[in-house]
Amino acid sequence: MDYLPGPHIDGFLAAKPSQKLRDDFGAKLCFAWHCMLGEKLNYADPHPGNYIFMNDGRLGLIDFGCLYRLSSEDFQALRTAYRIGKESGGIEEARQMMIDVGAPKAVVADDTYVWMVRESCRWIAHPFLETQPMDYGNPDHIRKRFLWQAEAARHKCIVKGEPQWLYYHRSELGLFGLLYRLRARVDMKALPVPNWWHNQ
Repeated sequence: MDYLPGPHIDGFLAAKPSQKLRDDFGAKLCFAWHCMLGEKLNYADPHPGNYIFMNDGRLGLIDFGCLYRLSSEDFQALRTAYRIGKESGGIEEARQMMIDVGAPKAVVADDTYVWMVRESCRWIAHPFLETQPMDYGNPDHIRKRFLWQAEAARHKCIVKGEPQWLYYHRSELGLFGLLYRLRARVDMKALPVPNWWHNQ
């Protein structure tokens, strides 16, 4: 119940912060999110009202009522998703990785489903593969995700997926939405986050 002094994102942006300050807070958003995932915790309610851009430069997080704890199996599946995203293999390689973490063979027999999962994984991993700081203010990146969501909504295997991924995608889109509003540029490779998704 501590009071955290500072504005939410609307007040922060209204003060016309410098690009450096927006980048710094963007890095803190990414750092917090990935550190929690590294502890098998998904902060699944990252909307603007739950972040405080504190006056002393710290990022405040409030309201942990929607925190999803990943099982060991969920966590391994998430690591596999990053692995699929960062590797340049084809459909068959992605299919085998999905089977290795327990995806039913009958489901992954659908090439369209496997292709859509692979594209989703590539979108998730993309910021870590950039040679320059990721420009989260570029609308093309987030637009690509919404186009994928529209396509996925028509595919029964995606719609009927495991419930934990609903929480994950809610978290992911909330985070990217905040970073987009900040127009933050973040060097994801330079963040001192646990390298949980890379060391496999």
